Amino acid sequence: MEEEFSMFMRRIPTQEQRYILADLLRHGREAQDLTQQQISDLLDCSLHWVNDMEQGKCDPSWRDAFHYAAIIKLDPIVFAEEAGLRVSIPSFRK
Repeated sequence: MEEEFSMFMRRIPTQEQRYILADLLRHGREAQDLTQQQISDLLDCSLHWVNDMEQGKCDPSWRDAFHYAAIIKLDPIVFAEEAGLRVSIPSFRK
């Protein structure tokens, strides 16, 4: 199970998903009244990367996208659904 999740987290969002992610992350950051510099400090990444992420110009891993979403307090389930991510729930979890 953990290996399957790990494989998912290494996947790269599609171009369409990148644009959706960009909007979600930018609007979420603005709603939290955070700057891109603050996000880059919290994520320990470059300001350039945050800017590219919010413009849909980079290929983030899902791990990076969810980490960013957690920092700006986006619900992970809502975030995944909005991004068009379909993750099946194992039958033992239903």
